[in-house]
Amino acid sequence: MNFENMALSLGHFFLMFLRVSAIFTISPVFGRRNVPSVAKAGLSLLLTAILITVYPPQENPDRSLLEFFVACIKQITVGLVVGITTTCFFAAAATAGHVIDIQVGFSVASTFDPQFGTQVSLSGNILNYALLVCFFLADGHHMLIKILGESFRLIPVDNVNIRPETAMAFAEIFIKTFIISIQMAMPVIAASLISELCMGILMRLVPQINFFVIGFPVKIALGLFILFAMIPAFVRSSSGLFDNMFNAVGSMFEGMVA
Repeated sequence: MNFENMALSLGHFFLMFLRVSAIFTISPVFGRRNVPSVAKAGLSLLLTAILITVYPPQENPDRSLLEFFVACIKQITVGLVVGITTTCFFAAAATAGHVIDIQVGFSVASTFDPQFGTQVSLSGNILNYALLVCFFLADGHHMLIKILGESFRLIPVDNVNIRPETAMAFAEIFIKTFIISIQMAMPVIAASLISELCMGILMRLVPQINFFVIGFPVKIALGLFILFAMIPAFVRSSSGLFDNMFNAVGSMFEGMVA
């Protein structure tokens, strides 16, 4: 192999590595902060070494230093798009948990989430970890790696074009994930409204009842009961959530093909 071919292969490998590492840096599974950075870098290098045998450099592009820098930015952008898209669907569970805690009365309590490095609601943490377990049980991590490989087939290294359709697809994803989060929290919201209605009627019938003494424990108990009762349905519906997530990634790819 002459020097020119070696430089071409190294440049192609580096561009592929940037895309892979960008996905692993921000993805909801591999990008968690409690995953060692050395493990992320090693896995990124391993997958890049495997993928470059499947998608080798096809031609010798005559790039200047500026053009190579732009190509690096494009590869990072593709990786971040995949990572952010998958993270949005996992964030729907955290958002639903936050809404649930507001209804139940746990909004002042929070726990630390190592994925985002921030404080999250108690219910959001429960739903987030439940969704993460379902993701592994459904072989979602294998599917994510498969999508990573497919990204190089659909969007080759030298054929990346960020179009306005990408921004529109992002907006649709944000709207869809917000609707999903409200749907997740809807059973607890409905139970909370019904309990407040019943307590209001009871206070009208028996004014001597102290709502602050009885109402809050009833709301908390009812909210927790509904939350844990909806976990089996949440687990069963998680496959549909993952299908929406991977379809959303596919729609993002359509907006980045030159």
